[in-house]
Amino acid sequence: MEGDVNVKTVADHLHMSGAFITTVTSKLEVLGLIEKTQDSVDRRRISLLITEKGKFLLRSLAPYQRQINDVEFAPLNKEDFQVLSKIIEALIVSGDEAVALQRYKASIKNGSKVA
Repeated sequence: MEGDVNVKTVADHLHMSGAFITTVTSKLEVLGLIEKTQDSVDRRRISLLITEKGKFLLRSLAPYQRQINDVEFAPLNKEDFQVLSKIIEALIVSGDEAVALQRYKASIKNGSKVA
């Protein structure tokens, strides 16, 4: 992710709740891995910035993660991986649609439609 990153953009990107991302980013802030700043225009919005310590740890993690990924995806050639990526992207979209449908059905069952 590049540009202005906040709790909502991370939550949307990872398909997780804002509350969960807030909890995790608070822990990362305590560890000195990120900084949180309040937006000057929208005080509800919290911008996130990786600290130098966080960048250093991410860079040191990269070779380890690359080695793990190489083992995990070893059975796939480039074309297989591209197909898998497209399938996963489609499943994310349909998963979001399924969750929306589930919420809608639950709202009907409970007697109140959700807009």
